[in-house]
Amino acid sequence: MNISSNEIFHFTEFEYLKLIIKSKSFLPRFSLEFTPLGNNFKYKATRLPVAMVCFCDIPHELSQHHRARYGNHGIALTEKWKLSKGLNPVFYVQENSFFANIFSHMLSLTENFEQVIDNPKYDLEFRMLFSKVGHDLTYLNYYIKQFENKKSTLNIDEVRSDVEKRRFYDEREWRYIPFEAENRNELFLSLEDYSNPKKLLEANEKLKKYKLTFEASDIEYIIVENEKQKIELKNIVETVFNQDVKILIQLPTANSKHKK
Repeated sequence: MNISSNEIFHFTEFEYLKLIIKSKSFLPRFSLEFTPLGNNFKYKATRLPVAMVCFCDIPHELSQHHRARYGNHGIALTEKWKLSKGLNPVFYVQENSFFANIFSHMLSLTENFEQVIDNPKYDLEFRMLFSKVGHDLTYLNYYIKQFENKKSTLNIDEVRSDVEKRRFYDEREWRYIPFEAENRNELFLSLEDYSNPKKLLEANEKLKKYKLTFEASDIEYIIVENEKQKIELKNIVETVFNQDVKILIQLPTANSKHKK
């Protein structure tokens, strides 16, 4: 059995699944990403809100644990759709590894970029190049995720965080980042604004115009929990797409955290 699938999955609650089908789209939202790099490095961690939609390529028959966390309802989309929309797997980083050290060093280099970008003595084209490299390094952050977290409490740069012990690598995450945004500033949100419910809501509202769309031909199948849900979703699908889509019934996973 393959350890990854060609199709890509998005698991969620039933009410959210209905909204996804009705709108024929996924809406990017800001999510806080926190990746420790190592206490011996200048940048000990990356911590930033990321505008994204998350998927996984865990084969359906191996996804019980994943569904127990995120929801037993979901949608599987084709490999062709996945590639055409520019999705990419995240880069998992093991704390204190050589890669973590290199990435920390890359981030530290950007501290000097503003001195060049804002200095008129340098050629404009040269300053724009530094600006682009600096932005690209920031965007690279959007695909970084910690390999695992073995601690229940993290202290990074005098900031204490209570976290769940968890191996993120097992989630086999893929991400959609709306880089087609005309205003790239809308993809950036400060930690302060992320912590402000009003500003976070405003930022997520702006992301709605960068929705990730799909058609019936992009759907491999849809997953629900029972016959009642299947009938309800079948009616929605026929109304939205004017055609049938394969719908599977998958019983709730053991210890499922989502509401039925």
